[in-house]
Amino acid sequence: MNFRLWLSSGKLRGWRLPLANAACLILLWLFESRVGEVFWLSGALCYLPQHLALLPSLVLLGWALRRRQWKAAGACALTLLWVAHVFVGLQIPASTWKRAQSPPRLRLRAMNYNILGGQNGIANLAATIRAQNPDVLFLEEAVVERASDPDPVAPLHAALPGYFEARAGEVCIFSRFPVLAQCQHRFPHGESRFILEAVLDVRGVPVRVLAVHPYTITFRDPERSFPQRIAHSLSVRNQQISTLLGVIEHAPSTWKSAWRAAPLLVGGDFNTPPRGRVYNALSARLGDSWREAGWGMGNSYSASLPVVRIDYLWHSARWRAARAFVPNSRASDHRPLVADLELS
Repeated sequence: MNFRLWLSSGKLRGWRLPLANAACLILLWLFESRVGEVFWLSGALCYLPQHLALLPSLVLLGWALRRRQWKAAGACALTLLWVAHVFVGLQIPASTWKRAQSPPRLRLRAMNYNILGGQNGIANLAATIRAQNPDVLFLEEAVVERASDPDPVAPLHAALPGYFEARAGEVCIFSRFPVLAQCQHRFPHGESRFILEAVLDVRGVPVRVLAVHPYTITFRDPERSFPQRIAHSLSVRNQQISTLLGVIEHAPSTWKSAWRAAPLLVGGDFNTPPRGRVYNALSARLGDSWREAGWGMGNSYSASLPVVRIDYLWHSARWRAARAFVPNSRASDHRPLVADLELS
């Protein structure tokens, strides 16, 4: 039987649409994850919410069930689960399948939070943070839009006693542990965007921490066409992530050797979905706390209708994420990300 007759045979007729759907989704996944930020179209697709990718598989599953084509329905259900994991981010944490390790050297709770300049009220932000009681808190957009507005960091710090503070531009770190050293690195094309780097004395163990907030994709720019806007945004983001990776690899040479070799935590609103070349570059060097220990999708934006996961707590190999979760809070336009980490 030749290939054309095989395709038109009755045995395969009920499988054509499910197979075509699966093939198209695999191609889309490869386009987003392997091409990603290189090309404006793949970058735009990669950064949009991916929930629509579920629709073809849902429709085909209903169609197969109605026609009582059970094998095709099973294939559609498997495709649907794959799409929910790969595109939408539904997951069971990797730590579920790992054996228990030896007791950790130390434990701490990290929290990342884009606070929108405190526009929704400092008291609401403080209550959200206090409820999670983080040991290390990474803050983004810790500035105001107008110079006449009060600085949000000072009243927030006053409402959260017992924290040491490090700050650079619109990123800030609150730590229950002393800050031994800090410095800042300017992001390319970022007027107020810095990489804040610090070393904390965590119960006698030096821990290196970075707070970051790369630029997002710009969909509105009257001076450029839509493809040009996306391409320019992706170019800026790629340069910023390249700078960040350089900082991750090379701590300041003036620091003590123990500080430069210290275990690393990186927190920030990365404006990056958990796919694409930027995410792949980061995950090749650091552990994604949510992927290791979070249940579900981990979406943190927007606070009222979270549909994308763009906030992260990354860590070096000596850390293990024991738990990660996204509290339900509307004190900002983002929801916070919290991770309980253990150091081996």
